[in-house]
Amino acid sequence: MSISEIYRRRWLALIALPIICYGSGEVLAQDVDVRIYESTLNEFVDELQPVQFTGRYAFRTTIDLGPFGRHTITWCDSGYAGTLDGLEFDINSNRIAVEGDAAFSWCGVGFGAPGPELTGTGDVTYNFADSTVRFNFEAVNVQPTLHIFDSVITLPITINIASMFNVPPLRVGSTYVSFATAEDSRYVRLTPIGVTVTKRNGYIQLTTNLAMQ
Repeated sequence: MSISEIYRRRWLALIALPIICYGSGEVLAQDVDVRIYESTLNEFVDELQPVQFTGRYAFRTTIDLGPFGRHTITWCDSGYAGTLDGLEFDINSNRIAVEGDAAFSWCGVGFGAPGPELTGTGDVTYNFADSTVRFNFEAVNVQPTLHIFDSVITLPITINIASMFNVPPLRVGSTYVSFATAEDSRYVRLTPIGVTVTKRNGYIQLTTNLAMQ
């Protein structure tokens, strides 16, 4: 199971649980406020680590030889494979940041040194067109580093593995809840309306009203 699929399933559980709890007993339209703390995200990734990743990267440079024109040199075009560990999320009102350690091989060379070789920033929004919460990491970069004797050499290369962190859209949909009366059990459909997603310092806040049907 991929890291994005595990995130998707657990986020769905976190979103659905407060709606069911609020709907139990006497059912009234009311606000629901769900907070997903960065500590919760970090607990998730702790269970997943180390995370395997693979891909392909080509390192090319272009040089200008004046009257002889511009020429592109391919220094290495090779697949890479490695592991991520020590992943941590940090959330504030402007962004969702992630960093971690990476150990991997590329072009026949092993990379990895003390410190976070992986860094990235992303965002979370609510899409009204399809009622989904969406995460978007445009760039989660791994910077190849070599640990040679007592020196750490960082190559001028960045490998983007953002696709691993872009969880599939999470739909915030209707749910049916039951409550007992003196006669029998009744079912009420609760539909989230006016959903907003806001980044706060240390957590993501999902707020919605519930309409009874």
